[in-house]
Amino acid sequence: MLDKYRVSNPNPEVPNPEEGWNDTYKKTFIIALTDDSVRQQRISTCESCDKFKLYFCTVCNCYMPFKTRIEKYSCPEGKW
Repeated sequence: MLDKYRVSNPNPEVPNPEEGWNDTYKKTFIIALTDDSVRQQRISTCESCDKFKLYFCTVCNCYMPFKTRIEKYSCPEGKW
């Protein structure tokens, strides 16, 4: 049914999302992600903080499982 809306990839240098994203493309083109070990270290630091409530930071109001995964983001308290 949706086939009539499909178009070929106009830019072959950019991967087609329907074909899946490779790791290099995810980390460089869209957003730089941290390694799982870095993310786990960050979220552990958050969980031990008194400003961490129900997966959110009460200082910046960010959803920490997401924020700890993004390389360029940092703790508003300077803990990571």
